[in-house]
Amino acid sequence: MASKKRVALVGGGGGFIGGHLIAKLRDLGYDQIRSVDIKPLDEWYQVHDDVENIQADLKLKEACMDAVSGVTEVYNLAADMGGMGFIENNRALCMLSVLINTHLLEAAKELRALACTTPISRSAKTWSPSKKKTPTPRCRKMATVGKSSLANGCAATSAKTLA
Repeated sequence: MASKKRVALVGGGGGFIGGHLIAKLRDLGYDQIRSVDIKPLDEWYQVHDDVENIQADLKLKEACMDAVSGVTEVYNLAADMGGMGFIENNRALCMLSVLINTHLLEAAKELRALACTTPISRSAKTWSPSKKKTPTPRCRKMATVGKSSLANGCAATSAKTLA
C-alpha cells in the first residue's frame, strides 16, 4: 500500500522559528514544503531552494485558500508580532493576527488538510490564573497577545477534527 504524499505548509516560514521548522520538515522527508510569509524574501531568516517560497498576507482569506491548496498539513507560525516595544505600540495590529489563524483553519477545513496546528506563543504561558499570583506589569502588557494566542491555540487544537 502506497503511503500518502506529505505536503506541509508553514505559515510564517520566513521567520526565525519557521525557517528552523522547515529545515526539520526537510530532514523528516516531507515530499513538498510550502513556506508563506508576509515579508519580502530578502528579509527572511532562511530561504530554502527546494521549498516553494511565497510572499503573501495570510490575514486575507484568499491568500490562505491559495496557500493551503494541495497541502496535507498546516503549521502556522505567522503573526503580526515583534518585541515588547512593537507589541506595546501596536496592540490592535497584534490582535488582527487572529485573522491568520481563523482563515488558515477555515481553509484547512474546506480543502481537507489533515492537520492544522498553531503553537501557543510564549507570552500566553507567562501568567495564568491557576498560578494564583499577581501578574507582573510585563505580563499585563502582554495580555493582548497572550489572550489572542490562547484562543488561537485552542481553536487549532481542535482543527484536526474539522478535516
